[in-house]
Amino acid sequence: MQNLNKKAMSQIVTTVLIVGLTMVAIGIVATVVFKIINEETANLSPDEICFKSEIKIKSACYNSENQETEVTLERAFPKKQINEINFDLISKAKTESYYCSLNCGDCSILDSGTKKYYIFSEKSDSVNLNAGNCLETYVVSGC
Repeated sequence: MQNLNKKAMSQIVTTVLIVGLTMVAIGIVATVVFKIINEETANLSPDEICFKSEIKIKSACYNSENQETEVTLERAFPKKQINEINFDLISKAKTESYYCSLNCGDCSILDSGTKKYYIFSEKSDSVNLNAGNCLETYVVSGC
């Protein structure tokens, strides 16, 4: 009879060990998978892609005397370098696109504080500011 009890205990210990090792393996795999997912998600987060928290349109108005749209941008805490800013002036008739980049001699990108951009154009209804994958729209008023 003693042999039967030892055999039963051996099977129970083996089953518990197999279940325990399986749970440890699942934990390791889950940790690796979650780490990979979190790294990929962090690379795609809006804070990394977008500049909205860094650059905002403070005002936009159309000066009919000069026939210029004046766009004032504001940037508080630069987190990363922005290489290009695109302005789309949108009216009912058409959309005009202008850009400012590091390679452009006549234009400089706002580093911090506020800066006014003067765009020679027809009157537009709104301005889209685009850099990277971020878009901000502002309604143009009269100056």
